[in-house]
Amino acid sequence: MEKHEIVQILEKHVCQVVFRKVTTGHWRVMYATRNPLFVPVWAQNQLDRIEPYIQYMMEVGGNSKLKNWVIVWDFVHNYWRSFYSTTVVDLDASVERSLIKQYDGIIKPKYKINEDGSAEKVGWSASDDYRAFGFPEPNGE
Repeated sequence: MEKHEIVQILEKHVCQVVFRKVTTGHWRVMYATRNPLFVPVWAQNQLDRIEPYIQYMMEVGGNSKLKNWVIVWDFVHNYWRSFYSTTVVDLDASVERSLIKQYDGIIKPKYKINEDGSAEKVGWSASDDYRAFGFPEPNGE
């Protein structure tokens, strides 16, 4: 699957991504997204600054490996992570609904305050309490 196809799917869904870690060769499973409804605003702002830098490094620095680099929001660990599109063996968007249901009570709704003072739910944000569901520690094997 090409990078742009992976990014398009991740911009709409929370997906289970299975890939091989380049540095160790170990298989990884990540629950990831680029959908702004599931990414905190402060984190989205980070991505908006990082991506132009990556483009610059590819063009000026000649780092061609970055063209396959996909940056995603880790839905479970609640921070940015990345993988190379060339190492992905599976991308499953069907897990989104069950993940949200499984995290009921741990995933907190995000609200936007409208001009009239009313609150509108605009998405979800996972807390750091991922251990409750048996997910591994960050950076764990």
